[in-house]
Amino acid sequence: MNALQKIKANKFWIARVVFAALLITFVFKNFAIIPTIQNAKFDMVYLLLSGIFYTTALLIVSSRWNFMVKRITGACIPFAFAAKVFIGTLFVSDFTPARAGDLGRAVLLKRGYEVPLANGTLSVIIDRLNDLIFLSLFSIIGCLLLLTTIDETFFLIPLLVIILSLSVLITLKPQLLSFPLKFFGRFLPGLNQNIEIRRYNLQIPIVLTAVSWIFHSLCVWAVFASLGFSVNPALLFLILPLIRMSALIPVTVAGLGVFELFATFVYHEVFYIPVGICATIAILERIITTGVHVAGALIYCLTLR
Repeated sequence: MNALQKIKANKFWIARVVFAALLITFVFKNFAIIPTIQNAKFDMVYLLLSGIFYTTALLIVSSRWNFMVKRITGACIPFAFAAKVFIGTLFVSDFTPARAGDLGRAVLLKRGYEVPLANGTLSVIIDRLNDLIFLSLFSIIGCLLLLTTIDETFFLIPLLVIILSLSVLITLKPQLLSFPLKFFGRFLPGLNQNIEIRRYNLQIPIVLTAVSWIFHSLCVWAVFASLGFSVNPALLFLILPLIRMSALIPVTVAGLGVFELFATFVYHEVFYIPVGICATIAILERIITTGVHVAGALIYCLTLR
């Protein structure tokens, strides 16, 4: 395959990379990122704390996937292995379309513990469905927040919404997964064989998802604090899923550029912080999260046997 054929074969991926580069250039040029960074005084303790909070969030989500693997395949894989695979493959998803790193989890699971590829893929699909259920619900809440006036008396509402939402989610029946599983089963033979819907147990994974987002909110809160801004972590908990959903729009690789633009808009509207600062915070968040993914990938590679 010559160079021209390779370009044609990857034209959509190349287009998404180019569009992402244009969006990032737009953000840096129009929101004065460089001058803001040059003039800002960063508190490195808070930036380090942000990385710790984000790593904790990923470890919790790794335990969620580990739980699903055990429920679906019966395989008891070490948590350390699950965490390294989960975080390391996120690095792949950062630079590939359609979150290719997610499917990499199933491949590494087969390689490490001989779990059938169909069952490993099933664990990944259900794990992602848990994410999407949570993100979808809280994205609706985030949209409502953007349409309302937020004041200091609002701090009780997030707690009530969280309790109510989790109560609704925990009552969901596993049979809700039957339709998406049948859909994916068309593309992966054996996906639905010998798998019982009743074994999926949505309650624990969704609670773990909620806890992980609490730490993700603290991660972003620490980024704000590193620049001297105090924001309400409860509000971050409610608006971050909406921001994260923007990264799923398939116009760039891993939502690069789209996420930063949307995060800038939401932070500015909710917290009334200057646009340049909001854009800088969005960029810093991207750097910190990607850095954790890179560290996870390196740890996995260095511990390969």
